[in-house]
Amino acid sequence: MEIMHQAEVLIVGGGPTGLTLGLELALQGISFRIVDMAPDFSEKSKALAMQARSQELLSRHGLGPKLLKCGLTVNGATIVVKGKEVTNVQLGKIAGEIKDSMYAPSLVIAQSDTERVLHQRLLQYGSALERGVTVREITQDDTGATAVLENSSGVRDTLRVKYIVGTDGAHSTVRHASDNFTFEGGIYPQDFILCDAYLRSNKASIGRNLFLCLGQGVLVIFPLRDNMVRIFASRPGKPKHNPDLKDFQQLLDSFKPGHGELYDPIWMTSYSLHHRGVNTYRDRRLFVAGDAAHIHSPVGGQGMNTGIQDAVNLGWKLGAVLRGERPDSFLDTYHQERHPVGQHLLNTTDWVFTWLTWTNPIFMSVRNFVVPWVAPYMSSKPARTKRGYQFISELAIRYRKSPIVWTGTGFNGSVLGGNRAPDGMITGADGQDKGLYDTLSGVHHSLVLFSGTQSDVASAADLERARKKFLDARSPEIKADVYILYNSSSSVTLRSGEFRDPDDGLHRSYNFTTPGYAYIRPDYYVANIGFLSTLDELCSRLAVH
Repeated sequence: MEIMHQAEVLIVGGGPTGLTLGLELALQGISFRIVDMAPDFSEKSKALAMQARSQELLSRHGLGPKLLKCGLTVNGATIVVKGKEVTNVQLGKIAGEIKDSMYAPSLVIAQSDTERVLHQRLLQYGSALERGVTVREITQDDTGATAVLENSSGVRDTLRVKYIVGTDGAHSTVRHASDNFTFEGGIYPQDFILCDAYLRSNKASIGRNLFLCLGQGVLVIFPLRDNMVRIFASRPGKPKHNPDLKDFQQLLDSFKPGHGELYDPIWMTSYSLHHRGVNTYRDRRLFVAGDAAHIHSPVGGQGMNTGIQDAVNLGWKLGAVLRGERPDSFLDTYHQERHPVGQHLLNTTDWVFTWLTWTNPIFMSVRNFVVPWVAPYMSSKPARTKRGYQFISELAIRYRKSPIVWTGTGFNGSVLGGNRAPDGMITGADGQDKGLYDTLSGVHHSLVLFSGTQSDVASAADLERARKKFLDARSPEIKADVYILYNSSSSVTLRSGEFRDPDDGLHRSYNFTTPGYAYIRPDYYVANIGFLSTLDELCSRLAVH
């Protein structure tokens, strides 16, 4: 017997991407169901890297400390060629130089732990992942979509929703429900093997360093908690036997002699890797995110993080549309912003991964000859290593070509419309310090008014007039909070919603020596930025949207 139920959104897939979208919709007050066909969470570690940008965005749900407790930070990356260490990149030092993020170090955390943390928070929001539920049929029309769900007992449930989001991986049921989605790409020719095991070794050799080892192939050693490591390696051709611990020990001894003895393996597997991407992230009432939209090599630990950020981008936009604040066409910006990110990631990781895993003996010889000369030179340039780290940490992702971001007339700072909003410490009326991100709303936009630091500093009266102008001009359906940020030398008595920039760090990050404003989205990207004198441009736009 089929029973009709209704919600506003159905999320198909309960991995990190789906769970993050569930958190976003719960934060937005949107009714949803989230289902997964697996009967329980996997205990396998799978994806390991939680990049800084993902940590920032999940901190909007108060999850920063919980994630840090479950993982560890990586201090360095060591490159080894034919058994010899050729350079060490001090990731901890580079991360420490990034002053506009509270979560600059990347975090090594098992995907199983990430999923448990996300689901625990979802339960606290009053929702839960429905396990053992298979989506049997999906149809869509002009007003919504219908899905037929079947639980582990064979009971069917017909669900009518406004939108369906597929976060259900490479074989996505949602993606297959429409012929308008394509998933072009290919498969890497090598066989890859993976092992999570304990390592008996001098602790100094394990430490918190990641090791990239090149020789007759490639091997990567990831540090895990409690003296555990992950070994990832390529094998030429397609060996018929499954790997055992002896295979991994031989590879470890070959690529990194003396690193230690593996024991008590938790997980060993062999698999092939694909690189594929969808042509569109949206087909009318259907959306795809995470591995349902893009799968690629594990270079840089980008996959899970890109899915999490897909979910955050889509979540606040679904909230704005379903509350009637924006038209349905606003959801097209999800594809416009995230598809270029996914494609750039696919192209970049494909090139690097192909280069690292060459099987041609001539190519391998050239690579192994060049790397010991090039790697130390590249890692000796702080500006270059910082740019590389910002790419891997995903702090450098921006949406400057998006139709829903713009920059005020005459403003030409390093932070423009579409850039990630820099974070930093601010001091409130209670004298307590907190992060800007901890103050901003994760549900709707926030306007931050900056007093400036050097010339023509705005007075309290100037900033109050600007605040009132903005609130009076915006359309009633446009929700936004307004905050005032004074420079460090200001003697004004702070009130609610007013803060002091204790070392003018945020003024520097946003390039406001003169008075200015930043209109910041719920996903902590800058929707609009400009001099305070051009605030009318923002007001006029919000008055008609």
